[in-house]
Amino acid sequence: MNILDQIRKDEFIENQYLEFGLSQHQIAKKMGVSQATVWRCLKRLRVKCRPRAETNSGSKNGRWKGGRRITKDGYVLIWSPGHPFSDMDKYVLEHRLVVEKAIGRYLNKEERVHHINGKKSNNAPSNLVACQDEKYHQLLHLRERELYI
Repeated sequence: MNILDQIRKDEFIENQYLEFGLSQHQIAKKMGVSQATVWRCLKRLRVKCRPRAETNSGSKNGRWKGGRRITKDGYVLIWSPGHPFSDMDKYVLEHRLVVEKAIGRYLNKEERVHHINGKKSNNAPSNLVACQDEKYHQLLHLRERELYI
């Protein structure tokens, strides 16, 4: 490889890494070279490498499925990294997000959301009721059982 080709390759790698935010692995795959080759190039160019967590989270992760998960209990989780009550994986229950949008504020930790039709994955605003606490939420369940007995 001549010097001009090397300069073009270096510029390409630097541009992909800094301007487009691609990971070393993504650049290597795109160029048909090893990740170590990309790393050496960045090191030679004195480009500060991003921590792996920064390059491999959210939509930048190869296993990204759109930021939507279903819990084993049937609730829908939405990836919401800026939410004050997101879990350690940065997910929030979708029904809480829907109610928060409707009332214009975050729910506090004591407040609960009730699914009127009992389907945990139906998070339409018309199917949700904000409850001030768990006691009120259980009262709604009790009244529903009394109605359908």
